[in-house]
Amino acid sequence: MFTMVRRQALFKVIARQGLVAVRLPGYRDAIALRTGTTDIATFEQVFIAREYDLPDTSDPKFIIDGGAHIGCASVFFAHRYPNASIYAIEPEDSNYKVLTRNSRHYRNITPIRAAIWNEDTFVEISNPLDEKWSFRVQNSSQNSSSDIRAVTVATLMDEAGFNRVDILKLDIEGAEIELFDSKSKEWIERVDLIVVELHDWIRPGCSASLLKATEGCHRIHSRIGENTVLIRTNRW
Repeated sequence: MFTMVRRQALFKVIARQGLVAVRLPGYRDAIALRTGTTDIATFEQVFIAREYDLPDTSDPKFIIDGGAHIGCASVFFAHRYPNASIYAIEPEDSNYKVLTRNSRHYRNITPIRAAIWNEDTFVEISNPLDEKWSFRVQNSSQNSSSDIRAVTVATLMDEAGFNRVDILKLDIEGAEIELFDSKSKEWIERVDLIVVELHDWIRPGCSASLLKATEGCHRIHSRIGENTVLIRTNRW
């Protein structure tokens, strides 16, 4: 499915930056992955298992990638939907740096260092020593110096200049509970398709929050790998 760059050049990259570059046929640029991290598993989920190969998405205009990590899903979407505007939202700084690298040749990807949340505020990383794909956020503590922005889906729509979200992709490590609280009524019916990895094993109640927020306006369409796909019921 994909080929590595020349062995000699690859070793130089590893020695200098701890990165490998994986080139995919037809893609504009190589995907940078950090050695010894969960980046490899993320790459496999997106590009090998194709866990974001979604139904009923022929011509999306606006996509939000919440919990963008290093940008694999954003790049997948940018390649598949070149006319879509993609907001890639990632709160953790080391992930965000690789995200900006991986998205730099895609004009339709806008990387934003932030967390998707239930209000516009500031948050902090609650587990900074965990694996790169498992960072979680929480409200900033009283003495915190965190400058991580938190934004609502409604705010992102306003900033991007769209009144609807065609695809809302979420891998936010348990923040489903906050995102799908009662405030989600402000935006939930303006989202056509939701693809979300639920984290009840981290925080029981994630699935229940999603189902309550989407009751009457979305139905579960399918499950792809670890993701649940919901489609707005009155879409047509």
